[in-house]
Amino acid sequence: MITINPNKASLTTTQLEALKPLSSCVLSDALDVVLGRLSPAEQPVHIGGCLPGGIQEIRHYDTPMIGTATTIYEPNGTSLPLHLAMATHAQDHILIISTDECTNVAYMGDIQALLSARNHCAGIVIDGYIRDRQGIAELDMPVFSRGSLPKRPTKEELGGINVPIKIGDTHIDPGDIIFGDTDGVVIIPATLLALVIDEAIKKEESDNNRKNKVAQFNFANAHTTLDYIDIMTKDVANFVKTNQDKL
Repeated sequence: MITINPNKASLTTTQLEALKPLSSCVLSDALDVVLGRLSPAEQPVHIGGCLPGGIQEIRHYDTPMIGTATTIYEPNGTSLPLHLAMATHAQDHILIISTDECTNVAYMGDIQALLSARNHCAGIVIDGYIRDRQGIAELDMPVFSRGSLPKRPTKEELGGINVPIKIGDTHIDPGDIIFGDTDGVVIIPATLLALVIDEAIKKEESDNNRKNKVAQFNFANAHTTLDYIDIMTKDVANFVKTNQDKL
């Protein structure tokens, strides 16, 4: 039996434009800061986070993958839920697939990827393998996976569409925001998006200021660890100040 639920989540134009100049690194840091400020009662049940590092872009894309999640659960090597979701739940969403860490089949080939791309899918993230890698890489649609494998999947009637899923230690709900780039994929709970964007913009500005300081820093005149404080992060600078007698 396959459970299928609706999903009408979407990003506003303002939210999308705010996210485009950011990076997965900045958003991950911002999410950590926001979650750290919330009391346990204020935190969402699923707090989002980064997907495992093995899930990477099939090829490099000039712009990040951004969109709301259509979640797909595919246990026991079946790809039937993904085939159904490509037809009816892909438009303007990112398909994100939990496979229960299955490693012996490929869940999607180039024909399925083409179908999704032509159906205006915003991207695909698979906690597993694909096949027909070259054909998928030629499409103008971001695809993230653990790699490629020739073996086809089954079509057992199992799993679900728009159900809560888990990839690694990260829980994903339908409608969560997904951001992917060359460093990986970050999941942001929809309820925290505004707070995370605000914090990420501040983080981006702070990082750019530090980059400028590093670019202009006079390394020839730096002789002790204390001399580098101005180009260190606050936590490292505080450590140096507190432990200068040991350095």
